Amino acid sequence: MRHRMTVLVWILLISILGFAGIVNAEQGKQMKRVKIRGVVERIDGREAVVRTSRGAHVRVMMGPESYWAYRGYHLEPGQNVSVYGWYPEDNHDSFFAGTISGSGFSFGLTSSSGTPYWVEQDEQHRMAPSYTVYHEWYGPQYIYNPPPRREEVRIAPPGHDDRDRHGHREH
Repeated sequence: MRHRMTVLVWILLISILGFAGIVNAEQGKQMKRVKIRGVVERIDGREAVVRTSRGAHVRVMMGPESYWAYRGYHLEPGQNVSVYGWYPEDNHDSFFAGTISGSGFSFGLTSSSGTPYWVEQDEQHRMAPSYTVYHEWYGPQYIYNPPPRREEVRIAPPGHDDRDRHGHREH
């Protein structure tokens, strides 16, 4: 009986390590942080295409449109930009933006560790940066629900009303 328990424990341990290896292999596309500079050629939803000075066209993943709208960020074709972000080392298909800056603007999209600001707190435990996680965080299936905006309520001091804005009443 003792021998069977030992074998069962070893099988379980090997299975767990094997599963962890599969998960790491899936997320294992290493990412490297790089900077690109160029001109925004077009914007299509969550993605911008930047033409570098060498003529390369780079697809820049920018995150949820709702995050941009909530922050008041706006990017237009023709703007010169510098983009810090992450590329998969073995595939330069998608570039995941961390910051986008240009003349008179700078948009922060991720923390210094690479976690996007739109990611909910309970998801931030994931290891970053990894291609699989970024593909989900920047992808079309990720919905950013901004916190409700605070509305300012002003209470007029006693003896004042809306008509008393400049110290006198209208007659």
